[in-house]
Amino acid sequence: MIWPLALTLGFAFVEAAAGWWANSLALMGDAGHMLTDAAALGIAGFAAWASGRPASNRHTYGFARAELVAAFVNSLFMLGIIAAIAWAAIDRLRAPLSVAGEAVTAVAQHVEEGRASVEVGAGAVGTVIVMEKAGHHQIDDQAQQGDRGDGLTRDR
Repeated sequence: MIWPLALTLGFAFVEAAAGWWANSLALMGDAGHMLTDAAALGIAGFAAWASGRPASNRHTYGFARAELVAAFVNSLFMLGIIAAIAWAAIDRLRAPLSVAGEAVTAVAQHVEEGRASVEVGAGAVGTVIVMEKAGHHQIDDQAQQGDRGDGLTRDR
């Protein structure tokens, strides 16, 4: 899980630096998007780990709701990035800047080629890890036993 996270952050850094150099809000916005992807991956991994921790005297229910808190935190982070991009876009409308179009095209093309394969791989690895940590096998076991999760069982 570290490699997909590091690669996503690396691509985000390259895009942010190139976007700043080229005055490209598009590249900086995409870098913000990739930053939220990396944050989501890290937060989900942490939540999957935390939710597997057992209950204690202090936390009698355990940490089973960690995934919900993680989703909420990730949503707030995304909204913050969106607000920052919107703020910058409004500033650009008020005072337009010259953008180095050739640099934007070159960076976007190379980053997109590399990022596509990284995101597919990271998404697959992240999904497998989160599903394993979240206990999808428990749902499969319930389904095999006829439990629908609502306290009722289906007729066999």
